[in-house]
Amino acid sequence: LCNVANVLYALGRSEEAEPLHLRALEIQEKANGKDHPSTIITLFNLAGTYRELGKLDLAEQAFLRADEFFRRNYGPEHPYTNATTASLVHFYELIGNQEKAAEYKALLPAEQETIPE
Repeated sequence: LCNVANVLYALGRSEEAEPLHLRALEIQEKANGKDHPSTIITLFNLAGTYRELGKLDLAEQAFLRADEFFRRNYGPEHPYTNATTASLVHFYELIGNQEKAAEYKALLPAEQETIPE
């Protein structure tokens, strides 16, 4: 289900991807709990879909939750943490919040200036 949603997202079909991401998240939460890496990865994917659909409040909440989870559980240098942090930089730049973008950009390793999408 996640893979199909990710393919639809990659094809620019975010409206079709959203319900699949939501269903996948529901399944992950029931199977693994809300605080499990697989659940959070699914949430992260949903955040990107929300961003593309202009559901910016939902996107921000999901990106922040994913970043906090990976930072707390994997540390600041882990690739998942860096991916979520870079996504927040991109998100805040997209909505014109340069102050927040700079705040998260400062958390990235010096060599990682762009988002790994």
